[in-house]
Amino acid sequence: MKSLLVPAIALGAAGAVQAQHIEAGALATTQGSQLYFENGATYVAGSGYVKPLTYSSTGRYAGYLNGGITFTALPATSAFEPANPNAAALGSFLELGIVSVQGPTGGAFQFWEGADQGGGAGWTVNHQVGYSVATPTFTWDLSDPATAGGPGEDPYGHLHGRRFTVTGGTGTYTVGFQIVDTSFNGAGGGPIHTPSETYYVQFNAVPEPSEYAAMAGVTLVGFALWRSRKA
Repeated sequence: MKSLLVPAIALGAAGAVQAQHIEAGALATTQGSQLYFENGATYVAGSGYVKPLTYSSTGRYAGYLNGGITFTALPATSAFEPANPNAAALGSFLELGIVSVQGPTGGAFQFWEGADQGGGAGWTVNHQVGYSVATPTFTWDLSDPATAGGPGEDPYGHLHGRRFTVTGGTGTYTVGFQIVDTSFNGAGGGPIHTPSETYYVQFNAVPEPSEYAAMAGVTLVGFALWRSRKA
């Protein structure tokens, strides 16, 4: 039996690892079993993983501190990739949503849907720092809607192009994510799986180049004053 990952809530992780894919599955394939991130322990707050959000001056994200993480749904059959024993049940449809945002005062955190998934010119969801709900008010697909969702269909999904941005403040943001099953193939026409625990992931919003220049200027002035006093 798979053990449930207990997500860390601590702030201020040091260091980072290279992001690959954060993979959603289930603790079992039976009715009512809970969803989880199979490799979530590598990415939750306190693990050492911090996703950098860097400034873009051109393109879709011009003017935003932004970065992408690929969240996926594990394959239950070999139709797409080798079947994974930790995948959610056939007929389930996994989606992901934000349930909390912590970070600098006055900041806000946004999710952008990928262009291939119908994303427009702007963000899809915007949550101010301090946002907190019990269940997501908006979710986006992890399972592929072209091949998943019907009775007995594989919940697999590997969708690219999503992006996260912040506005209003640089520094560390800690965002709570929850996986939900939005299928109607479970008992009584409801979902098969129950929602996951909240997974807290950290994002570091790096100052844009103009802020770096300003900070460098202050540092140089301070160094010059120190040299003159020492002389």
